[in-house]
Amino acid sequence: MIGFDARSGTRIAIGDQKACLYRVRQIRGKDVVWLTPDECAALFAQCEGFKSIAAIKNMFPGAEIIDKYPGEPAKADGLVGEVA
Repeated sequence: MIGFDARSGTRIAIGDQKACLYRVRQIRGKDVVWLTPDECAALFAQCEGFKSIAAIKNMFPGAEIIDKYPGEPAKADGLVGEVA
């Protein structure tokens, strides 16, 4: 799986087969950050702001995080956008 954040230009690839990293970098470039699902879970668990997002997504499984104010800097609480 490949994700891209247009605001920061960050592109990540998530997968459990490290051999895929080389193919992803051939297609998407060398700046792709490779993460395993376990690394994603660990990062998610370490960020205090994600606890409310996790609670909302558990209550509403189809909810998605959207960027409500794309032209504005991040809000003071550390969360950008809203959960829809």
